[in-house]
Amino acid sequence: MKTRLIAVALLVSLFALPAALYAQGAEPESVLKAITEALHKKDVEAAVALLADDMVQTLVPPPSGTGVYKGKEEMRARFKEVVAVNAFHKFNSCQTSGDKATCSVTYSDDGLKAMGVASIEMTAEATVQGGKLKAVTWTVLPESLAKLQAAMAPKTLPKSGGTALPVHALIIALGALALVGGLTVTWAHRHSHER
Repeated sequence: MKTRLIAVALLVSLFALPAALYAQGAEPESVLKAITEALHKKDVEAAVALLADDMVQTLVPPPSGTGVYKGKEEMRARFKEVVAVNAFHKFNSCQTSGDKATCSVTYSDDGLKAMGVASIEMTAEATVQGGKLKAVTWTVLPESLAKLQAAMAPKTLPKSGGTALPVHALIIALGALALVGGLTVTWAHRHSHER
């Protein structure tokens, strides 16, 4: 009887070990995805609940300021901004090692679409400890950064090859200016002699 119990316990532990190792290895990826899913559903508090108290997020390059957000309160404010622009994250692939995950992500939001950029490609490097996101760095890939810079560049008007005004309009404008100038001189001259 003891032998059977030991065999069953050993068998259960052999089956449970790979599942436990998989769950531990997948944890950073699953926590990061759970946060973005909560944001897709506009549930800021569910996303904040998955953060460590001393959590740090870094955006590279920063959209404004330093791009560094520390703690739950700063992240709550940031999450509200993300929800307001209808942000969407699509995870393309993730590599997990221990408590860290590095993911390839396609990101879009209303602000990008308004600039004519459908989406950008980013990497997310996350550290999860105790089921909570401890740190994450979102980095825009160079090709996407170039797309953003091109979309934000001042637009120049195409060259027509002609002048800004038709030549006859320019001649009329210069003639009117000369006429006004001549009348002004004549008026000033008459008033100076009348005194």
